[in-house]
This record gives sequence, C-alpha cells and structure tokens, in this order.
Amino acid sequence: MNKLDTTKLKDLKSHPLFKDFPKELKSPKCFIPIQTKIDQIMYSDHKHATVKGFVSCKRCQYKFQKKREYIKSLGFKDMAQFQMWQKIQTIMLQEKDFILK
Repeated sequence: MNKLDTTKLKDLKSHPLFKDFPKELKSPKCFIPIQTKIDQIMYSDHKHATVKGFVSCKRCQYKFQKKREYIKSLGFKDMAQFQMWQKIQTIMLQEKDFILK
C-alpha cells in the first residue's frame, strides 16, 4: 500500500460539509483531546435499560445538552457535521499507512 503524502492534500478541494471549519479541527492531532473532553462530559455513574429511560432522565439530558453546546462551541454547525468529522478522524487514526508531516 502506498503512503499518503500530505503535501499533495493542499491542492484538493474540500468537501462542502467541512468548508467553514476552523483550522484546528482540520488537524487529526486535535481529535483525541476533543473526544476525551466529550467522554468526560457524557460520563455517568448510572445506566438505563432502555432509550426511553435515557430520554426521561434529567441528568442524562443535561449532559447531552452540554455535549451539544460544546460541539457548537468548537465550530460545528450541527450534529451531522460533527459525526462526519468524527468518522473521518477515526478512519485516519486507524489507518496504519497514513503519515502526518
């Protein structure tokens, strides 16, 4: 498998979903700290057997709202944009031949 050279990536068009991203979100190096912060926000000392239980829990809904606010403060327009960014970052981190220069 060929190694990906990041110097050639500058010439490529960006996907419209990621057009207005802040520069720090474009770097894969920021993914783990952001994901860690979200995990800390969503950490709970209890579990729910059903989705209905999660939706009716005020503590969990407060944490979910805090997560949305944090994601908005990072510069994401909506959850779909965040989830797409998260998916791409995960693929890049798992790719063994992906080299950052």
